[in-house]
Amino acid sequence: MSIRDETPRKAVDADAPAVAAMLAEAFEVYPWTRWTVDAAGHPARLEALQRLAIERLAMPYGEVWLIGPTPNDVHSAAVWMSPAPVPAAVIEDVSRRSAVLDGTHHQRAVDAERAI
Repeated sequence: MSIRDETPRKAVDADAPAVAAMLAEAFEVYPWTRWTVDAAGHPARLEALQRLAIERLAMPYGEVWLIGPTPNDVHSAAVWMSPAPVPAAVIEDVSRRSAVLDGTHHQRAVDAERAI
């Protein structure tokens, strides 16, 4: 079966680790994440940032869809945020945890987000 034959499905909690790993790999050489996420332990930081966003923001307040037959076999994923408001406490928690994961490049990430 090719990926073209697979039906997209909405992600469940068990999918989050594999989706985060796949997205981290996809963004590992992306110039934006190279600039805004510390190089020390870069792949692990990216995976943790992706998982944080998926578990704390996208799954509860948006949607995560994927192609893959099982939680450990994800071929493709898409993450959308809906216009629903995210509680301030969640934003604060994600921001605090992201700052740690961004490492020495955190101020770059903050400045870049403000600029866009």
